[in-house]
Amino acid sequence: MVMSSCVYYVDNMLIIGSDDKMIRATNDMLTSKFDLKDMDLSDVILGIKITRIQNGLVLTQIPYVDKILEKFNQGDTSMARTPIDISQHLSKNSGDNVAQVEYSRIIGSLMYLISCTRHDLAYAISRPSRYTSNLSVEHWKRITKLLRYLRYTREYGLHYVRYPAVIERCSDANWISDIKDSRSTSGYWLRQFVDDILKWPKPVTVICIHCDSQSAIDRAQIISIDYVKSNHNIVDPLTKGLRRDLVYKSLRGMGLKP
Repeated sequence: MVMSSCVYYVDNMLIIGSDDKMIRATNDMLTSKFDLKDMDLSDVILGIKITRIQNGLVLTQIPYVDKILEKFNQGDTSMARTPIDISQHLSKNSGDNVAQVEYSRIIGSLMYLISCTRHDLAYAISRPSRYTSNLSVEHWKRITKLLRYLRYTREYGLHYVRYPAVIERCSDANWISDIKDSRSTSGYWLRQFVDDILKWPKPVTVICIHCDSQSAIDRAQIISIDYVKSNHNIVDPLTKGLRRDLVYKSLRGMGLKP
């Protein structure tokens, strides 16, 4: 299977592919039509540092993390080993609004971090972001703890290694701690996505999803569902706060480590 793509950002371009000849041909074609400077292998793109290791790549955003901490948490040297205090439950503020603009800026800065390399922060940010219109001191405590966790994990990067072209997915729904709205948080099914990839082998093989809900497994039809205990479900931090040992285990499962 040969795949190639070209990503363009204002004045930066990144050519990605699994065939060196195709990459060179694409680069030569673009150079013949535009005034380009070939920087060879990518080192940094959009603030994301690419580090090559023996069996893959590591993506990190350490300078960006430092900028966030310097701007919004300067002078605080404390660290937290979990992004959420599982004993603390957020609710709507019935009192005065506290520093709404600053709070919104922090949320916005962290969103870029989530979308690139730090998926472990997704739930920890999604919950407090629901209250940006009316904040209390308790909401700020949640954000402060999150920033302290970010300081503790500032050097963590997303590790990509050379696995076979087999898609597996983990699914998690949290009906217990979503006290107010009783909604679950989960991802999207992957089969239609893979069908749209032109050079992906067809017919698409069965996609295995690891799920900790027996009722969901019983209702599934077009995919293969594999039961996994909640303690081994690496997407748990996308739906709930976890204790320290489970945070550590899920980080490793996602490929996030120093």
